[in-house]
Amino acid sequence: MFVANNPSGSSGTVSELAALGDYSTGFNFASADANLSCPNSLVLDFSSNIFVANCDNTVSELTEGTNYTSGSSFALAAPDDQNAATAQSSIALDANSNVFVLTTGAMIGGVSELTQASEHRAGEFFSPPGAALDEPAAMALDSAGDVFAANANLGIGISELTTASQYATGVIFVPAGANLCQPDGIAIDAAGNIFVANACSAFQGTAPAVSELIGLGAPVLTPVEACLQQGQNICLP
Repeated sequence: MFVANNPSGSSGTVSELAALGDYSTGFNFASADANLSCPNSLVLDFSSNIFVANCDNTVSELTEGTNYTSGSSFALAAPDDQNAATAQSSIALDANSNVFVLTTGAMIGGVSELTQASEHRAGEFFSPPGAALDEPAAMALDSAGDVFAANANLGIGISELTTASQYATGVIFVPAGANLCQPDGIAIDAAGNIFVANACSAFQGTAPAVSELIGLGAPVLTPVEACLQQGQNICLP
C-alpha cells in the first residue's frame, strides 16, 4: 500500500505499508530529484513505478528500480489558471502508461496528458466544450482509455473525453435517476458501470448516497492494481 503525504508546510513524501506482517512495517520516500511538492494523489504503473500528481502542476516519478530513492519530475501541459485537482483520483494511467492528471480552475477544468513515448516530458491539455467540465473533482479511465470526470458543481453531471477523438471531443451525462449531487469520487467496475460518491444529497433531509450510471464505460478490472500482474494498469477482466 502506498500513500501520498501532504503535511502543511512540507514538500511531501510517499509512504509504503508492507503487506507482509499485516502492514506493521512501513517505509517513507522523499527523493530529491522527484521534487515532491504538496502531493495530491498517486498511481502505480505495471513496473511498480510511482507517479504522483503535485499541487504545483508537476508530476513526480519514484522509480521501483532504485527502491524509490530516486526519480524524476515533469511539468504538466496545463493553462496557468488550471491546477491539479486535490481528489485522490486526480491521476491515472492508461494501458500504454500515458499519465493523465485532472485539473480544475476558477471556471472550468481539463485533463493533462504526459505521454510515455516522450518519457513523460511532453503532452497536451484537453478541455473539449462538449464534455462541459465544471470544477471536476475526480477522474477514472476505462479499459478503452476513455476519461470520465465527476464535476463537483451543482447541476453538472459526468463528463467523458473519448480516446477515439484523441480527447478532442466529449459528452456530458446527467441521468435523472442517478441524482448526482456534488460528486467527488468515481470508479468503474468490470461491467463498465460507473459508481459516483456524492458529497451532498439531491433530496432535502436525506444523507449523501452513491450513484450508479449503467454501462457507460468499457470494463475495468477492479481494483486497477489487480492488473499489475497482467502487465498493464487498466485491462479487460
